[in-house]
Amino acid sequence: MRLTTKSVLPIFVFLFSGMIVSMVAADPTLPPKTNAPANASGVLLGQLLKIEGEIYVVKDAGGKEVRLHVGKNTALDARIKVGDKIEAQVGPDGHALVVLKALE
Repeated sequence: MRLTTKSVLPIFVFLFSGMIVSMVAADPTLPPKTNAPANASGVLLGQLLKIEGEIYVVKDAGGKEVRLHVGKNTALDARIKVGDKIEAQVGPDGHALVVLKALE
């Protein structure tokens, strides 16, 4: 069988795309997934239900549980504890920029 560009190209594309997918999937520097919508930019108001590492689970005004990523670059009010009402400024990527204890 004679190898030509036409016969090898689909194999190369398949292998190369698999390498990229596996590199992205294995990247530990990527933040954990949240269920905040991709266009979640804005303010999230709600009650803090639990803290799971860098994930804050918040019940929003509509009663929906939202998982919010709080990372090392998040400005975080140190007084916040589970059960508090919070206000979070959320970036376009769905990650918290600022989390404050809401005024009651």
